[in-house]
Amino acid sequence: MRTDLMLTELEVLNLQGVERTSESWLWQLGELVAELPFEYQAPIGHELSPAAAIDVVFEIQEGLLRSIAGRDADDDSLLETAS
Repeated sequence: MRTDLMLTELEVLNLQGVERTSESWLWQLGELVAELPFEYQAPIGHELSPAAAIDVVFEIQEGLLRSIAGRDADDDSLLETAS
């Protein structure tokens, strides 16, 4: 639910034409990554567009689905079965 809420808020920023997220978004993403049940290195710098932040949250959701399904991060079979 946390990632879904983040996606909603980021999409609003994206639709409003915001070019860069606020620093608080970097903190929120960092906190989310720190609490993940798997290793993840977020590809974020000091500035992040809403669209790039959305991509990061989607990657995190994919990792969470893999974790829930008991699959390794390199296992693509989850994506194949979801298609």
